[in-house]
Amino acid sequence: MEVLKCENLKKKIKNKVIVENISFSINSGDVVGLIGANGAGKTTIIKLILGLIKITEGTVLINGFDIQKDFVKAIDKVGAIVESPASYMYLSGYDNLKIAANNFKNIGKERINEVVKIVGLENRIKDKVSTYSLGMKQRLGIAEAILNHPEFLILDEPTNGLDVEGIIEMRELIKKLSDNGIAILISSHNLSEIDKVCNRIVAIKNGKLVADDTIDNFKLIASKDSTLEDAFIKKVGGTDID
Repeated sequence: MEVLKCENLKKKIKNKVIVENISFSINSGDVVGLIGANGAGKTTIIKLILGLIKITEGTVLINGFDIQKDFVKAIDKVGAIVESPASYMYLSGYDNLKIAANNFKNIGKERINEVVKIVGLENRIKDKVSTYSLGMKQRLGIAEAILNHPEFLILDEPTNGLDVEGIIEMRELIKKLSDNGIAILISSHNLSEIDKVCNRIVAIKNGKLVADDTIDNFKLIASKDSTLEDAFIKKVGGTDID
């Protein structure tokens, strides 16, 4: 089922075009990597999808609802972590989730306990967030993002700053969520992780879409046995990955 559909997205600020002609879709269970060099326009695209900035031209449909015309219904089943997740450091992880649950209807202890188990924080959820590792804070942020049973999840740099153990845990969590049918869009500079968790790639260069394909097909851009990094350099250009 098509969860996200972006059609001919354009964002213009004064006389400067930030992104234009951006069209792609994401289906249930898809894990799509959004990649591009620094300043390519990925953060702008995420903000357009979430309705955080006004669309100059084009449309964003989430579960069939237009983000501009029917924002409440469009955003209802969307979870997102943009930049680092914000938490009350002096409160426990559980108390943070209780506060987040107040933003939704009918989210009680049962659902909170369910998401704690999903993200693997059962043993530390009653501890103060200030005692958490960076990976645990990231998982708590995802727990907050999935409280309302989202069908679409946006993760901006989910492995940024994590150690090897934290990266592996995040990889396993993303796979678990996609196996449950959640469509996921990941913006990341960590191409090796994109390669491991994503089934599709959306590549942006200078505000324009240059690739929307499977991971395997994207790699073939460089050569038969090339890596994702090789294909990125050949198609997107440069090595400054954001």
